[in-house]
Amino acid sequence: MDTLITKRLSKNFGGIKAVDEVSITVKKKTITALIGPNGSGKTTLFNLISGFYEPDNGKVLFLNKDITNLNSHQIANQGLVRTFQIVKIFRNLSVLENMLVAPKRDYGDSFIKTITNFKKSIKEEKEAYDYTNDLLNLLELSHLKDEYAGNLSGGQLKLLSLGLALMRDPEILLLDEPVAGVNPTLANKIFDILINCRDNFNKTFFIIEHNMDVVLDFSDLIYVMNRGKIIAEGPPKEIFSNRGVIDAYLGVD
Repeated sequence: MDTLITKRLSKNFGGIKAVDEVSITVKKKTITALIGPNGSGKTTLFNLISGFYEPDNGKVLFLNKDITNLNSHQIANQGLVRTFQIVKIFRNLSVLENMLVAPKRDYGDSFIKTITNFKKSIKEEKEAYDYTNDLLNLLELSHLKDEYAGNLSGGQLKLLSLGLALMRDPEILLLDEPVAGVNPTLANKIFDILINCRDNFNKTFFIIEHNMDVVLDFSDLIYVMNRGKIIAEGPPKEIFSNRGVIDAYLGVD
C-alpha cells in the first residue's frame, strides 16, 4: 500500500524552481530516504508535503486522500508528522513533561472537556503516561525522564524529538536529518529504533539524510534530488552505483 504520493509537485521562489514537478511514492512500512546536495530542494519538498508551504502546482496524497490544501496542523492530525533539522523542544520542562505535551488525544486539555468527559479523560491520561514510559524505554531515555530537556546532549535531543513525533502515533514520519551531528554509534542506534518501529509497530518513514553510511545500510528505497528534480530512485546499491548520482552528489566512484 502507498502511504504517501506526490504528483508533479512544484514550488517557485521568484525565478528559482525549488521543487520542479516532483513525483514520489512512499510505501507503507518502509524507510525511504531522500538525498541530494545542499540547496537541491529536499526540505522545501518536506515543507510542501507537511503543509508549511503551499505548492504552486501538483498534489499530495496521503492514504489515498488529497491533503494538498490542508494546513500543517490538519495534516498532522491526519497522521503525517514531521521533525525539523533544529530540534524543537521545551527546554525548561523535563523529558517526561515534554513527551506528555504531545499525545494525539487529550481530553484534559480544557476545563469543559475534563468535566464532561471526566472518566475518559482520566483513562486517556493514564494511557498517555504508560505509552510515554514505553517510548522512553524504547529510546533508552527512561533514566533521564526527570532531567530538564535543556540539559540533554545533542544526540539525546534527537532521540527526544523522535519520541515527541511518535507520541502522535503517526502513520508516517518525515524526519529531517535525524542523525545530523551525532556520532556513528548513536546514528546506528537511532536507525535501529526506526527499524524496530517499522517492523513491530507498522510505522513508515520518509527521511532526509546526509549520512551516507546509514542511508546505505538502513534504507529500503532512495530518491535522489538535484536542482529541484528527482534524478534517480531505487534500492541503495543501485543508487550508489548510478553515474548520474555520483556526478551530482557523491563526487567519487
